[in-house]
Amino acid sequence: DNSSAVFEELAVVRASLAAAHGMPPFALCPERTLQLIAAALPRSGSAMLSISGVTPQGVAAYGEAFLRVIAKGLAKNS
Repeated sequence: DNSSAVFEELAVVRASLAAAHGMPPFALCPERTLQLIAAALPRSGSAMLSISGVTPQGVAAYGEAFLRVIAKGLAKNS
């Protein structure tokens, strides 16, 4: 399942970003929000904003990293 593979990779990126910012992963992006992102597979920051729990600040700070994971996951399945 592509969304579970993307979710796993998003979780790795989230953990890395959180560690770099000295915060727990759930503070950067709650588990439920990460699941919604993996299910929706948004292709842009504006598309990410339509997902419950995603903020403009979060997109500005971490959106590109998450979008790279999604693009890589989509490329694997094309």
